[in-house]
Amino acid sequence: MCLIREYISNLAPTDQKQVISVLKLILEKGDPFNKQKFRHIGEQVYEIKTRNGIRILCFKGEPVSDRSLILTHGFYKPQKKVLAREKNKTLKWRKLYFEGPVNIVDI
Repeated sequence: MCLIREYISNLAPTDQKQVISVLKLILEKGDPFNKQKFRHIGEQVYEIKTRNGIRILCFKGEPVSDRSLILTHGFYKPQKKVLAREKNKTLKWRKLYFEGPVNIVDI
């Protein structure tokens, strides 16, 4: 089970197109300079945003570069308390990722 694949596959088709478009842009050109679509939210956690309020949290993998993002999970536009909780999940998965061999898809 892959949380991010499952999340994207359950989105409405228009939302799926937006998410895939942003991810392709990052893959082709690196981190977007547009803070409305991609922003650092602290502790090596980044937030990818779409116009319709979809958020995907991620962190940079190894080797650290603009194109080595590890997507953890997605959710709709949160309130501050929700964002803090979701960020903590990503930090936990980031720690597991860097501690050793782990199949991040199984987390």
